[in-house]
Amino acid sequence: MHSTDKTIVPQHTTDSPYAEARDALERENPQSWVWDDDGNELAGRLLGDDTGKTRDGDSVPIKIIRTDDGAARSLWLFESPKMLPELFAENHPSVGDYVMVRRYPKRKTQDGERTYWPFAMSVVPATGGELDGISDEAAATEAALADEKDERDALASVQAPLGVE
Repeated sequence: MHSTDKTIVPQHTTDSPYAEARDALERENPQSWVWDDDGNELAGRLLGDDTGKTRDGDSVPIKIIRTDDGAARSLWLFESPKMLPELFAENHPSVGDYVMVRRYPKRKTQDGERTYWPFAMSVVPATGGELDGISDEAAATEAALADEKDERDALASVQAPLGVE
């Protein structure tokens, strides 16, 4: 019996073209870190920066981080909570640095009228040995993100005259 709805995924090693293709796609579109789902601590090597668009079309800075389990994750620096963009601005992490961002339990403001999530950040600067492969990976990430942006811009320029959003 033959079923067309099954996908057969062959077994591959990390040196295979399959693994290389998977890793390239992961760098181009890293999964977003969602605090409530993924946990209150995000740690790993900073791979680079990107910019995303909200549903309303607002631009949001994004940090791409390679977590300790090897996954590339995107951390969106929304203006709320304001602490995240401020922490990155104050700490100035560079590509290859090990960053840890922690979200603490929700607190109330002094007047007791609002609640907020406090965040803290730690940065351990990369040393020469820790940068092995990171600069190549960061360059590949930056190139992939730039290509993706160029493709989106090209598609938008074709769709706009046609009235397609």
